[in-house]
Amino acid sequence: MSTVDPWRDPDPIEQLLLTAYPNPERKGCPGHEVLANLAGKERDADDPNWYHVWHCSPCYAEFKQLRDARWQKEKVQEQRRTRATWIAVAAAAVLVVVFGAAWWIQRNRQPEPVEMAQVTLNLSDLDAKRDVGQDHPIRLHPLPRKVDGVRIILPRFSDEGQYTVAVLKSKDTGTALAVAKAPSVKNGQQLLVSVQLDLSRAAPGTYLLGTRLDGGDQIYYYPLRVE
Repeated sequence: MSTVDPWRDPDPIEQLLLTAYPNPERKGCPGHEVLANLAGKERDADDPNWYHVWHCSPCYAEFKQLRDARWQKEKVQEQRRTRATWIAVAAAAVLVVVFGAAWWIQRNRQPEPVEMAQVTLNLSDLDAKRDVGQDHPIRLHPLPRKVDGVRIILPRFSDEGQYTVAVLKSKDTGTALAVAKAPSVKNGQQLLVSVQLDLSRAAPGTYLLGTRLDGGDQIYYYPLRVE
């Protein structure tokens, strides 16, 4: 599955943030101006206010509303630019033949096969009942920058059910490069989850693998490299 698109299915981890940290009295909230700056990308990713937004559902809801409004504005601007481009193209009628030929060639060209990487991430040495929400100090096999078929061996004592798996830039921003869902499957004493994650557009670097049992409120994080 590719990077989360805010105009399609909602990010399940983002939906969790909207309810997991109630703060009806808004204690310690940084205020509307700070949230607006965060939503407008006017503050760095290491700004300490991110930690509060990530752990305060009312602030995250306000931040999300401001951020979504920016996304909508950018989407409208992009649509206007696209329409202007097509008007200019239509005015140059001589290019119709060129575009028609290019379309015919593209339509009749055989699609290139998608290169798939199969990777196993073994978390079985960990105890799923400890260190909720903390990074687990474990060295995972790096994921290549392509469409990855990822087979996850869940930690010991994990519960069976449907799991959400995400590759995240950080816990502070909650931006997901790829998200997928799959049910767990028993294999002897092990519990497995197999998902497909599209990391073909990801930059090389260190990220977080996040897992959550659907219906639960606990997210587990594991350091992960993409190469």
